[in-house]
Amino acid sequence: MRNKFLLFLGGILIILSTVNVSPQNPGVDALVNLDIPKPSDVELQKVSQISDMVTEQQDKINICIFNKAFGDRMPKYEISQQELNDLYVLSAKNFFGDSIKNKYEDLDKFLVDAIMETTGDDIHQLTDLEKDSLKKTFYAIAWTLNN
Repeated sequence: MRNKFLLFLGGILIILSTVNVSPQNPGVDALVNLDIPKPSDVELQKVSQISDMVTEQQDKINICIFNKAFGDRMPKYEISQQELNDLYVLSAKNFFGDSIKNKYEDLDKFLVDAIMETTGDDIHQLTDLEKDSLKKTFYAIAWTLNN
């Protein structure tokens, strides 16, 4: 009798382990809640086309997270314009690997242009004002991809 009960209990546990009991499986369509402040209309207009460039939802989420994290760190950097470009590219390579390499035409140019709009072409140490503006740009990119 005891063996039959243990066998029955084991069978029930196996069945229950295969059933999804979570109330909702958010999957790829889940919104990422990163507490990104809504950018100004000027900032949104500057980066709005990125949402059209990046078509896959998972890539939008990943690029959103990457730019939010980069924006969070921006004010802490004591960095030149060239060092910023190098850091952004190296960080992106480490974060994305080859997952978005050559996947979205002109995405890299768009991102470089967004940075250069603030920093200009001259290599110089970034000012606090430039770092704050870049932080807002990265946040605007993240916000646009998440909304």
